[in-house]
Amino acid sequence: MYKSVKGNQRQAVLYAYFAGLFDGEGTIRINKVSTIKDCLNPRYAPAISIGMSDEKIMNLFVKTFGGKLRIERVLNRKVMYRWGTSGRKIVPLFLEKLLPYLQVKKEQANLAIEFCEKGKWHREKKTNCLKCRNNSLITAYGLCGTCAMQERRANTLYKWKKNKQVKSLPIQELQWRERIFQKVKKLNAVGAAATTK
Repeated sequence: MYKSVKGNQRQAVLYAYFAGLFDGEGTIRINKVSTIKDCLNPRYAPAISIGMSDEKIMNLFVKTFGGKLRIERVLNRKVMYRWGTSGRKIVPLFLEKLLPYLQVKKEQANLAIEFCEKGKWHREKKTNCLKCRNNSLITAYGLCGTCAMQERRANTLYKWKKNKQVKSLPIQELQWRERIFQKVKKLNAVGAAATTK
């Protein structure tokens, strides 16, 4: 399931160090996005992040795993550096490297990897948008995400409602995605007891 670092002790120690930091300060989540009213297929996207006040360590995450680093400033507090990335292709690559060493976030990591690897993503096929004619993933009423957002902002999305070209994913797939989303959300709930085995 995960890539072994046998034979490379230095890499194993580095991943164990990152896993310890990530167990304490990191977040594994699945974002659910329904930006367009009445959208038949809510979008789910796995995401990971970690925040610390030590810029040097956060730059080490960027150097090792890629992703983005942003600075968060809050009045009367230390500057916070937050590293993160998202997407069903990149998130599992990161989690698989740390998985053997994770303790607190192992269950969330396994759920996120399962979500990325076992989802029926091939069902989300691209087709021509009715407005721009680009071959895109259709999000609502035969429109790609960009056009649908433009129409929504202009308050003219209602004009496209007669187009029923959006096909919902099978109910089993939607239920499965929602179930994984809810499990990860519950594990991440504030005040949830952290357990180690």
